[in-house]
Amino acid sequence: VAKKVLGDDCGCEERKQKLNKMFPYSRQMTEDEIKIYEEVMARTKGTLTGSDQALIIKIYNKVFNTNKKPSSCGSCVRETLAKIKKVYENSCTNE
Repeated sequence: VAKKVLGDDCGCEERKQKLNKMFPYSRQMTEDEIKIYEEVMARTKGTLTGSDQALIIKIYNKVFNTNKKPSSCGSCVRETLAKIKKVYENSCTNE
């Protein structure tokens, strides 16, 4: 229908790429992952120790099916936390 109305270039591919960048493929967190995430975030109040970051990265890698490594880069850690927080919030609202 879109191609009939808008022609061959309906913008679907561009829109798809933008949405995939904004919301990369992930699965929801399991109950155990949610519990670990909540415990770490409550205990650390956002300032992660190395071992806490390792726990969050482990969950992140399982959820996003990737092999991210812990980092000492503050902005990298904040980006990771922001992404996993979105998945956490989505997982909690869809239970």
